[in-house]
Amino acid sequence: MKDNLKVVISFVGVIILVFAFFLKSHLGDIYKINLVKLDEITSMKIDNLAQGNNLVIFTDLDLIKKIYEIFNDKTTKIESISDNPTNVDKLFIVTFMTEKDTSVISVYEKNNKFYLEQPYNGIYEIEESEYNVIRKCRDDKNYTLLEDAKLKSDKVSTEYLVYYNNVLYGKSHKMADYKNENESVGKIDILIGEEYVPNYNGETNNKEILNALVFDLSDTSMILKYNNEFILFEKVSK
Repeated sequence: MKDNLKVVISFVGVIILVFAFFLKSHLGDIYKINLVKLDEITSMKIDNLAQGNNLVIFTDLDLIKKIYEIFNDKTTKIESISDNPTNVDKLFIVTFMTEKDTSVISVYEKNNKFYLEQPYNGIYEIEESEYNVIRKCRDDKNYTLLEDAKLKSDKVSTEYLVYYNNVLYGKSHKMADYKNENESVGKIDILIGEEYVPNYNGETNNKEILNALVFDLSDTSMILKYNNEFILFEKVSK
Protein backbone atom coordinates (compact mmCIF):
# COMPACT_ATOMS: atom_id res chain seq x y z
CA MET A 1 0.00 0.00 0.00
CA LYS A 2 2.82 2.32 0.95
CA ASP A 3 4.63 1.52 -2.26
CA ASN A 4 1.51 2.35 -4.27
CA LEU A 5 1.17 5.66 -2.40
CA LYS A 6 4.79 6.53 -3.16
CA VAL A 7 4.19 5.80 -6.83
CA VAL A 8 1.11 8.02 -6.89
CA ILE A 9 2.95 10.85 -5.10
CA SER A 10 5.89 10.54 -7.51
CA PHE A 11 3.54 10.54 -10.48
CA VAL A 12 1.71 13.64 -9.21
CA GLY A 13 5.06 15.35 -8.62
CA VAL A 14 6.15 14.63 -12.18
CA ILE A 15 2.84 15.96 -13.52
CA ILE A 16 3.29 19.18 -11.52
CA LEU A 17 6.85 19.63 -12.81
CA VAL A 18 5.77 19.00 -16.40
CA PHE A 19 2.89 21.45 -16.02
CA ALA A 20 5.18 24.08 -14.49
CA PHE A 21 7.66 23.62 -17.36
CA PHE A 22 4.81 23.93 -19.85
CA LEU A 23 3.61 27.18 -18.28
CA LYS A 24 7.10 28.66 -18.18
CA SER A 25 7.88 27.73 -21.77
CA HIS A 26 4.56 29.03 -23.07
CA LEU A 27 3.89 31.96 -20.81
CA GLY A 28 7.46 33.01 -20.00
CA ASP A 29 8.66 35.01 -17.02
CA ILE A 30 6.48 37.85 -15.81
CA TYR A 31 8.38 41.04 -15.04
CA LYS A 32 7.03 43.78 -12.78
CA ILE A 33 8.32 47.33 -12.77
CA ASN A 34 10.36 48.09 -9.64
CA LEU A 35 9.68 51.49 -8.08
CA VAL A 36 10.60 53.28 -4.88
CA LYS A 37 7.69 53.84 -2.52
CA LEU A 38 5.47 56.77 -3.49
CA ASP A 39 5.32 58.23 0.02
CA GLU A 40 9.13 58.33 0.19
CA ILE A 41 9.65 60.26 -3.06
CA THR A 42 11.07 63.76 -2.56
CA SER A 43 11.39 64.77 -6.22
CA MET A 44 11.22 63.58 -9.81
CA LYS A 45 13.34 64.56 -12.77
CA ILE A 46 12.63 64.21 -16.46
CA ASP A 47 15.43 64.54 -19.00
CA ASN A 48 14.65 64.71 -22.70
CA LEU A 49 18.35 64.33 -23.60
CA ALA A 50 18.03 67.03 -26.25
CA GLN A 51 21.07 68.90 -24.96
CA GLY A 52 23.61 68.04 -22.29
CA ASN A 53 21.93 68.50 -18.92
CA ASN A 54 18.52 69.41 -20.30
CA LEU A 55 16.30 68.26 -17.44
CA VAL A 56 13.60 69.52 -15.13
CA ILE A 57 13.24 68.57 -11.47
CA PHE A 58 9.71 68.45 -10.04
CA THR A 59 8.80 68.57 -6.35
CA ASP A 60 5.03 68.97 -6.73
CA LEU A 61 3.76 65.80 -5.04
CA ASP A 62 0.44 65.79 -6.91
CA LEU A 63 2.24 65.84 -10.25
CA ILE A 64 4.71 63.19 -9.09
CA LYS A 65 1.81 60.95 -8.05
CA LYS A 66 0.14 61.44 -11.43
CA ILE A 67 3.26 60.24 -13.26
CA TYR A 68 3.99 57.51 -10.71
CA GLU A 69 0.56 55.94 -11.23
CA ILE A 70 1.33 55.50 -14.93
CA PHE A 71 4.35 53.37 -14.00
CA ASN A 72 2.99 51.55 -10.96
CA ASP A 73 1.97 47.85 -11.15
CA LYS A 74 2.94 47.47 -14.81
CA THR A 75 3.79 43.89 -15.85
CA THR A 76 5.30 42.40 -19.00
CA LYS A 77 6.80 39.27 -20.52
CA ILE A 78 9.45 41.23 -22.44
CA GLU A 79 12.85 41.36 -20.75
CA SER A 80 15.15 44.39 -20.86
CA ILE A 81 18.75 43.35 -21.58
CA SER A 82 20.53 46.72 -21.76
CA ASP A 83 21.17 49.98 -19.92
CA ASN A 84 19.31 52.08 -22.50
CA PRO A 85 16.82 51.42 -25.30
CA THR A 86 18.14 51.72 -28.85
CA ASN A 87 16.72 52.85 -32.20
CA VAL A 88 13.88 54.81 -30.64
CA ASP A 89 12.07 57.83 -32.06
CA LYS A 90 11.76 59.94 -28.90
CA LEU A 91 13.30 59.24 -25.52
CA PHE A 92 12.82 60.59 -21.99
CA ILE A 93 14.52 59.46 -18.81
CA VAL A 94 12.30 59.66 -15.72
CA THR A 95 13.89 59.34 -12.28
CA PHE A 96 11.97 59.12 -9.02
CA MET A 97 14.19 60.16 -6.11
CA THR A 98 14.02 59.49 -2.37
CA GLU A 99 16.56 60.45 0.26
CA LYS A 100 18.26 57.06 -0.11
CA ASP A 101 17.31 55.54 -3.46
CA THR A 102 16.16 56.15 -7.04
CA SER A 103 14.09 54.45 -9.72
CA VAL A 104 15.15 55.16 -13.31
CA ILE A 105 12.85 54.39 -16.25
CA SER A 106 13.15 55.17 -19.95
CA VAL A 107 10.00 56.36 -21.73
CA TYR A 108 9.99 56.24 -25.50
CA GLU A 109 8.18 55.92 -28.81
CA LYS A 110 9.18 53.20 -31.26
CA ASN A 111 7.42 52.15 -34.45
CA ASN A 112 4.31 54.13 -33.45
CA LYS A 113 4.03 52.33 -30.12
CA PHE A 114 4.90 53.62 -26.66
CA TYR A 115 6.96 51.98 -23.96
CA LEU A 116 8.50 52.15 -20.50
CA GLU A 117 11.79 50.32 -20.03
CA GLN A 118 13.57 49.63 -16.77
CA PRO A 119 17.18 48.48 -17.35
CA TYR A 120 17.62 44.72 -16.96
CA ASN A 121 14.03 44.38 -15.80
CA GLY A 122 11.31 44.67 -18.41
CA ILE A 123 9.86 46.56 -21.37
CA TYR A 124 6.28 47.68 -20.76
CA GLU A 125 3.87 48.90 -23.42
CA ILE A 126 1.74 51.93 -22.48
CA GLU A 127 -1.05 53.91 -24.09
CA GLU A 128 -0.25 56.95 -26.21
CA SER A 129 -2.31 59.07 -23.79
CA GLU A 130 -0.07 57.94 -20.90
CA TYR A 131 3.03 58.73 -22.92
CA ASN A 132 1.69 62.21 -23.67
CA VAL A 133 1.13 62.96 -19.99
CA ILE A 134 4.82 62.26 -19.35
CA ARG A 135 5.97 64.08 -22.49
CA LYS A 136 4.06 67.24 -21.66
CA CYS A 137 5.71 67.48 -18.26
CA ARG A 138 9.02 68.08 -19.99
CA ASP A 139 8.80 68.42 -23.74
CA ASP A 140 6.16 71.13 -23.89
CA LYS A 141 8.38 73.50 -21.94
CA ASN A 142 10.30 75.57 -24.45
CA TYR A 143 13.20 77.58 -23.07
CA THR A 144 15.46 80.35 -24.30
CA LEU A 145 19.19 80.02 -23.76
CA LEU A 146 20.57 82.69 -21.44
CA GLU A 147 23.19 83.65 -23.99
CA ASP A 148 20.43 84.32 -26.56
CA ALA A 149 17.95 86.03 -24.24
CA LYS A 150 19.56 89.49 -24.11
CA LEU A 151 18.01 90.33 -20.75
CA LYS A 152 17.80 94.07 -20.22
CA SER A 153 18.51 94.55 -16.54
CA ASP A 154 21.90 95.45 -15.03
CA LYS A 155 20.39 95.42 -11.53
CA VAL A 156 20.33 91.65 -11.13
CA SER A 157 22.40 88.49 -11.56
CA THR A 158 21.13 86.23 -14.33
CA GLU A 159 22.72 83.26 -12.58
CA TYR A 160 19.81 83.48 -10.12
CA LEU A 161 16.55 83.74 -12.06
CA VAL A 162 13.01 82.76 -11.06
CA TYR A 163 9.68 82.94 -12.83
CA TYR A 164 6.67 83.55 -10.63
CA ASN A 165 3.22 85.10 -11.01
CA ASN A 166 3.95 85.44 -14.77
CA VAL A 167 6.96 87.67 -14.13
CA LEU A 168 10.70 86.96 -14.54
CA TYR A 169 12.82 88.05 -11.57
CA GLY A 170 16.57 88.07 -10.98
CA LYS A 171 18.61 88.23 -7.80
CA SER A 172 19.13 91.90 -7.02
CA HIS A 173 22.52 93.44 -6.29
CA LYS A 174 20.78 95.32 -3.47
CA MET A 175 20.39 94.01 0.05
CA ALA A 176 16.89 93.03 1.15
CA ASP A 177 15.32 95.28 3.79
CA TYR A 178 12.67 92.89 5.00
CA LYS A 179 11.37 91.48 8.25
CA ASN A 180 9.30 88.31 8.22
CA GLU A 181 5.92 89.68 9.27
CA ASN A 182 3.77 87.79 6.77
CA GLU A 183 3.25 84.20 5.75
CA SER A 184 4.80 82.86 2.58
CA VAL A 185 2.68 83.32 -0.56
CA GLY A 186 4.29 80.52 -2.53
CA LYS A 187 7.29 78.37 -3.34
CA ILE A 188 9.89 77.96 -6.11
CA ASP A 189 9.73 74.21 -6.72
CA ILE A 190 10.88 73.47 -10.28
CA LEU A 191 14.53 73.40 -11.37
CA ILE A 192 15.62 73.79 -15.00
CA GLY A 193 19.07 73.83 -16.57
CA GLU A 194 21.28 76.74 -15.51
CA GLU A 195 21.81 77.69 -19.15
CA TYR A 196 18.11 78.52 -19.65
CA VAL A 197 15.73 81.34 -18.78
CA PRO A 198 12.81 80.20 -16.58
CA ASN A 199 9.54 80.41 -18.46
CA TYR A 200 6.88 78.86 -16.22
CA ASN A 201 5.60 79.79 -12.77
CA GLY A 202 7.60 78.30 -9.92
CA GLU A 203 10.78 77.73 -11.94
CA THR A 204 14.39 78.66 -11.27
CA ASN A 205 17.65 78.06 -13.13
CA ASN A 206 19.70 77.79 -9.93
CA LYS A 207 19.56 74.76 -7.63
CA GLU A 208 20.37 76.94 -4.61
CA ILE A 209 16.94 78.56 -4.98
CA LEU A 210 14.95 75.33 -5.35
CA ASN A 211 12.27 75.17 -2.61
CA ALA A 212 12.76 78.84 -1.69
CA LEU A 213 9.71 80.48 -0.10
CA VAL A 214 8.13 83.60 -1.67
CA PHE A 215 7.36 86.74 0.36
CA ASP A 216 6.34 90.34 -0.32
CA LEU A 217 5.38 89.73 -3.95
CA SER A 218 4.73 92.56 -6.40
CA ASP A 219 4.95 93.11 -10.16
CA THR A 220 8.41 94.63 -9.81
CA SER A 221 10.04 92.74 -6.95
CA MET A 222 9.78 89.83 -4.53
CA ILE A 223 11.56 88.44 -1.49
CA LEU A 224 12.79 84.85 -1.48
CA LYS A 225 13.88 82.99 1.61
CA TYR A 226 16.58 80.36 1.15
CA ASN A 227 19.71 79.41 3.10
CA ASN A 228 17.93 81.03 6.09
CA GLU A 229 18.20 84.47 4.48
CA PHE A 230 15.75 86.89 2.86
CA ILE A 231 16.98 87.85 -0.62
CA LEU A 232 15.61 90.61 -2.86
CA PHE A 233 14.69 89.72 -6.45
CA GLU A 234 13.71 92.35 -9.02
CA LYS A 235 11.86 92.20 -12.31
CA VAL A 236 13.87 91.49 -15.44
CA SER A 237 12.80 92.61 -18.91
CA LYS A 238 13.32 90.24 -21.82
